[in-house]
Amino acid sequence: MKQTATDARGWGERLVVAALTLLVLLLPTANSTLDAWYYAACVRWQHDLLLPHHLLYNPLGVLWTQILPADWDVLAGLKGLNALLFGGILLALRPVLRASGGHEAPVAPLLLVVGASFGLLRFATENEAYLAPLFVSLLGSVAWCRWAQTQRLGWVALAGALTAGACLLHQIHVWWWLALGLTTWLAGRPLRWGAAFAYVGPALIVPLTYLIAAHHEGYPLTPNGLTTFIFHDYVVNGATPSAGLKSFLLTPINLIRTFGQVHGSGLALARAFPVPVGAAVLLTLALLWRARRMWAGRRRVGGELAVSERLVARGHALVLVLHVAFAAINDGNAEFMVMVPPLLAVLAAAWGQWRKPALWAAGAALLVWNLTFGLLPQHFLTLNLSETLLTRIQAAPRAAFLLTDQHLPENQLTYRTGQFLWPNLYPAPTLWTQRHHADAPRFHAWLDSLIRATGQPAYTDALGAAPLTDRASLTAENHDDALLQPFTQTRTDTLAYDIRPRYLTALRARSAPPNR
Repeated sequence: MKQTATDARGWGERLVVAALTLLVLLLPTANSTLDAWYYAACVRWQHDLLLPHHLLYNPLGVLWTQILPADWDVLAGLKGLNALLFGGILLALRPVLRASGGHEAPVAPLLLVVGASFGLLRFATENEAYLAPLFVSLLGSVAWCRWAQTQRLGWVALAGALTAGACLLHQIHVWWWLALGLTTWLAGRPLRWGAAFAYVGPALIVPLTYLIAAHHEGYPLTPNGLTTFIFHDYVVNGATPSAGLKSFLLTPINLIRTFGQVHGSGLALARAFPVPVGAAVLLTLALLWRARRMWAGRRRVGGELAVSERLVARGHALVLVLHVAFAAINDGNAEFMVMVPPLLAVLAAAWGQWRKPALWAAGAALLVWNLTFGLLPQHFLTLNLSETLLTRIQAAPRAAFLLTDQHLPENQLTYRTGQFLWPNLYPAPTLWTQRHHADAPRFHAWLDSLIRATGQPAYTDALGAAPLTDRASLTAENHDDALLQPFTQTRTDTLAYDIRPRYLTALRARSAPPNR
């Protein structure tokens, strides 16, 4: 009878994983991010393959596309890879949940809660670099849990190799590797030094791989050259960690968004489709009402857990703390929180007795909400890809374009053409003045001279669009209307986005040349 119940649980867990994986395979986003387009362009045109922040992600994409039929779209294929990695993450999470919560842990409903979280769903339908390292880190946790249960050094060495390997897919996973390493050393068991050395030893592959990659990319193998390459995003791109008021505000907001999509576009979506959106919101509320007693019936403090279960819970609690802290000092970066749902599930399995119907209801509520405000509109609606804009840029290669999101069309065109430099694309006026620390007269003189030099009007999409009630719109300064007021303006095209149309406006030089 016990074996029958175990088999039934196993089939239920696999069914949850299969259903969620099929869902993300069927609903890839039609509105990829600028990074997704760039990574796909790198893979398609064999350019910039070794990006230091996630060194082996593009090479993984190249290997994957070699398996696919030659006529498959590269970007679509890479989204498919992330959907399969999403399924792999849920499968790898199963034994970790059991290692922390025992055989009676509510694994299937916890898998639904994790898999329905927006942080995972958004990347499972996109070509971003966050799921591959999470999958490898969780495989490392599976091996580490086996070490916690058996104390065999082979398992902890395998865990060290996998969690270190995840760092080559994205550098942020150094915190996962470090947390499990510290927990290994602090475990207080016999041979803890031997276990710590066995865990740390395989990590030598990381600096060795970076040395080879830096040499391949032409960086000098000096302290300065290696630092510039390894920490490229911080040294060159200026992505400096900070812990100010912005981080304090955005960290809790993005923690919430890791579970449920919350964005200003939701209001526009509700206005465009009031009946289905309203029905989905009511269903979500009904499911949450059903799950209202989720916190009731709690049990378990550490003493009721087996020794290995306490160790697994403590290790992954430290992983969670380090990752969230790092995300917090990077302006509450939502992308750096993708591992929060599976890590919280590990702790929930260990330290709480959950009513399964309530967990099922909570997972279903998350899924309905994130389908309504995330996956379905991203798949079926046109929100950021304008064929009209791309066609206009290609048809007027000498004309200047001042764009609200300069790099998105740039990377879309790069993916299509293999041309990686688009010198006629510029940021919108407000952002241009901020980047160049310029005032309005200097901007006017620059744009005047640019229009006269090209002999063609400049174009912008910064005029006339209804603003979104989102964080970017609320916090960013926008003086585009005032900065462009002196120029003759003619609306030429409507960029037909489904919930918020934008417009392309031609700008002609002022009637008199600027004063010298």
